[in-house]
Amino acid sequence: MKEFIVIIFCMIPFYVSSQTLPYDSTTSKITYSEVVDVNEATEKKLYELAQQWVAANSQGQYPLTITFDNNTNTVQLNGGLTYPSKEKKIDCLFTIKIQTKDGRYKFEFTNFQLSHTTEAGSSGGGFGYYSKSTYQEAQTFQYPLEQFYPDRLTKKNEVDGVKNFELVNAASFEKFNTQMNAYIGSLKQAMQINSDW
Repeated sequence: MKEFIVIIFCMIPFYVSSQTLPYDSTTSKITYSEVVDVNEATEKKLYELAQQWVAANSQGQYPLTITFDNNTNTVQLNGGLTYPSKEKKIDCLFTIKIQTKDGRYKFEFTNFQLSHTTEAGSSGGGFGYYSKSTYQEAQTFQYPLEQFYPDRLTKKNEVDGVKNFELVNAASFEKFNTQMNAYIGSLKQAMQINSDW
């Protein structure tokens, strides 16, 4: 019995850590950020590569705002992706900032906002002469991702009383983290300097 308890106890930290998202305690926001060294790359070249990556990744379904600051060689993109939820379409909006210097660049993905729009429609009720229908306008609900993380790693979905986001939970955090790491991987690949030798 003691061996069984020890095994379960050891498994719990691993399960929770697999859904851990990068949390910035200074801003109290989920933030993916890193300084990446690119040997012998000029600030200008890295800035050009950042612009090309942003252009290639700004053809999606979400409204985008792109800012190029030529004075500081900074690219900022307000974009989005579909949050991993099978039963409902939940949009995840966020900000990407890429700053370049000679030999390195810094990226930051933050300000994650989950957004869901309900469908408009009518519903019936009552009986006989008292039957009636009501029309419900479509509504858009938007919350920061921090509204759900890290509380929903362990708590039940209904604990915070937020409707329409029941599937934002530990399983979806893991899929979201995989999705973001793939997105960041494409940025790192694009920012590499190819040698002719």
